[in-house]
Amino acid sequence: KPSGLVEARIGPRTWPPIARSRPWPVETLAAVRITRGQSWTLELAIPLAALGPAAEPRILGCNVTRLDAARGEYSSWSAARGTAYSPARLGNLLLP
Repeated sequence: KPSGLVEARIGPRTWPPIARSRPWPVETLAAVRITRGQSWTLELAIPLAALGPAAEPRILGCNVTRLDAARGEYSSWSAARGTAYSPARLGNLLLP
């Protein structure tokens, strides 16, 4: 959220449900900056251990979404159209 609050979950929380969703108890650091031009930047730090056992290199399906329902604004890191939760629409995150 613009305040830097992170809601971390494993699995999407949709209605109707398309998969199991549960809180992800991960310690994160987050910083958000909003500029005059109404663009925003998110910096997010997640411990590598929270991503599961390491393999070299590792490619993860990942997405970060933003929804401002009051303004009707939606964006996602992977530029997903439709549902941002479909595995086919996730971005690739390479951890060398």
